[in-house]
Amino acid sequence: MNNQRRFYLNYLYLIVSLMSVAAPARSQTVVIGDIVQYIKTIKDAMPDMGTNKFFIPTNAHLNYFDTLFIDLKKKEFGTIETRASQYGYQFIKFVNTASDDTLYILKENIPVLRGWGTFIYDPSSLNDLSIEVPHPLWDTNSWELAIRAFIKTQARWFILAGTHRYCNSDSSSDMAHVTQSVFHTCHKRSATSRALQIHGFSKTGSNAGYPDLVISNGTLNPPSILYTVQEKYVAKGFTAGVFSSSTYSALNNLGATTNKQGLYSNSNGRLFVHIEHDYPLRNTPAKLALSVEAIDEVFGLPTSVQNDEPRLPADFHLFQNYPNPFNPSTTIKFYLPTGEWTTVSVIDITGRTVSYLMNDYLQRGFHSVQLSSERLASGVYFCTINTSSFTRTMKMVVVK
Repeated sequence: MNNQRRFYLNYLYLIVSLMSVAAPARSQTVVIGDIVQYIKTIKDAMPDMGTNKFFIPTNAHLNYFDTLFIDLKKKEFGTIETRASQYGYQFIKFVNTASDDTLYILKENIPVLRGWGTFIYDPSSLNDLSIEVPHPLWDTNSWELAIRAFIKTQARWFILAGTHRYCNSDSSSDMAHVTQSVFHTCHKRSATSRALQIHGFSKTGSNAGYPDLVISNGTLNPPSILYTVQEKYVAKGFTAGVFSSSTYSALNNLGATTNKQGLYSNSNGRLFVHIEHDYPLRNTPAKLALSVEAIDEVFGLPTSVQNDEPRLPADFHLFQNYPNPFNPSTTIKFYLPTGEWTTVSVIDITGRTVSYLMNDYLQRGFHSVQLSSERLASGVYFCTINTSSFTRTMKMVVVK
């Protein structure tokens, strides 16, 4: 009897083992199509104005999504789909037929029950740039301008709000002005050195007489790159203004001084660019295309990087900050040959750390951070970059 029982137990064990081997692992959902049309479908399903359907996430929700974004950056895709489904999300591998790019998308199921947003990550991107759309419904067609710019610039992240700016009556659905959101969590965790936020306005009412575009970083002392953006748009036939201390009274309505993503980036040494586009620039196909070209000319990759990848550095490289000496700000650029957890710190002449500009996992590619001299006295400072495989230091000088 014992022998017979042992036989059946062994037989059962064999069957179970064969079943576990033969059973296919759950594969990731793959979608092939036009990413612009795909985003439009998502946009059309978002909770609309006055519906009060935006669900305010708890801290636990935000921490959960933060871990998903960390896994995205580390390319640990294996468990994301199952974990994302806990909150009604899909994790999709998307092949964009227009550009032949493979993108990874975290999106909410339809019908949308929370309105937390859509997040696209391109693991092959060498462009440390995120393009963000906080008001895809209120700022009409800002979503299309942004997604086309994302593809054109080969940016690393696309961050799309999941609801109308005025969905809830308590302002909790305004992604540019709240921090209790998955949108803001992704902005922080993406840790790109450059974030470009696309907005829209109309030259009516209190905005009458404004230029076609208003460009800002949320401060009265914008970095020089904002004037480069202005030049590119003007060259294409548009009028454009840069919000600063000298234009405060003329452009104050659209200065982005309370934008939460801007405040975070500016306080962490990262470039934040906020562009307000007048209605025709977002809704006239020819003008929208020119807007995308202007963005690409400033924020896109150099042609040599796009088309001749073997010329990329084989090893880590830290570029001398520019300008140097500097005041009020300087740009620190570096290249990572592999994805690594990276810390960028600023040290004074006595060896004291005065600022941490970066502490996050960064992908292979070119990166840059901004350093403001606002809280620094005149003198010599050192920028130190640490990863698990190298440490580099360079000297910088503040002159006031």
